[in-house]
Amino acid sequence: VASVTALDSDCATLWKTKLAESEHAVTVYRQRLRDSVSKPLAPKSKLDPNEPIWSCESKERVGDNRMSNAPRAPYTRHNAFGDGPKFMCGVTQLPRPCLVYNFGSNNDISFERALHNLTRCEIHTFDPTLRAAYRGREFSEFHAIGLGAVLRSSGRRGASFKTEQLLTIMKSLGHEGRRIDVLKIDCEGCEWDALRPAFEAMKAGSLSIGQLLIEVHAGKSEPQQVYDFFSSALDANLRLFSKERNHWGCDGYKCVEFSFVDKAQACRAFASTHCPREVNSGTALNELCGEGPAWRSPSLSPLTSAVSDVRP
Repeated sequence: VASVTALDSDCATLWKTKLAESEHAVTVYRQRLRDSVSKPLAPKSKLDPNEPIWSCESKERVGDNRMSNAPRAPYTRHNAFGDGPKFMCGVTQLPRPCLVYNFGSNNDISFERALHNLTRCEIHTFDPTLRAAYRGREFSEFHAIGLGAVLRSSGRRGASFKTEQLLTIMKSLGHEGRRIDVLKIDCEGCEWDALRPAFEAMKAGSLSIGQLLIEVHAGKSEPQQVYDFFSSALDANLRLFSKERNHWGCDGYKCVEFSFVDKAQACRAFASTHCPREVNSGTALNELCGEGPAWRSPSLSPLTSAVSDVRP
């Protein structure tokens, strides 16, 4: 009975309309990305075309302020400011159990501590550059390895360290075939190459990532690199829902925090605020959100056509 209610409810109509409007935003965004390659932008504007194309109903900055970064400091929700916290979509609507990968720590454990308190997810933190012992073992399992496109040793700050592909790391930890509900990355420029295999795996359906929270370092990146990265994220069925310039460093424009969400997690966040309680779990939620990672549903064709006639 609950599943019928989900399909017939007002929230289902709202969800279909939201998806249809999103398709138009994606079409405009793809053209904007193409234009940024054919008409290269100034260095300060390199990441400007990449603005959110999805509105998350329960967007929240997750982390804590640096003054309470000690492992045993009391955690206070909605107190995330400074450099470190990340914007998430429906943090309390993450499925259970949930899996989190956090690449790049610098021993700032505010994100891991906050997510542990909010969700009790299984969290893994990766950073081969730490010179002191990792401080967040109470909240996360630590691994001294970095993210890369291939297995290699990389030099940084006079040291060398090991990097591996995401799928290889997942296999080594016994997570092969599991969904990564949250993938957080701050790897100082490795993202341009390191995420290519992951995006390809997502496009092929062999990898599922619910949210990607990433600091992108424009720096010396070429227009084609920027295009390839963001268009690949689209092809991997991720939708950009948050953008935040890092004004604590990088001259205020070279580093930008982006947050992406997949359809399944976006739908959970939507249902939590728009749907009756019985629609928020089990079969009813599955029927509302639809199967598979693709955002467009065959039933949306009329709506999509109507929305596509609207010019920005």
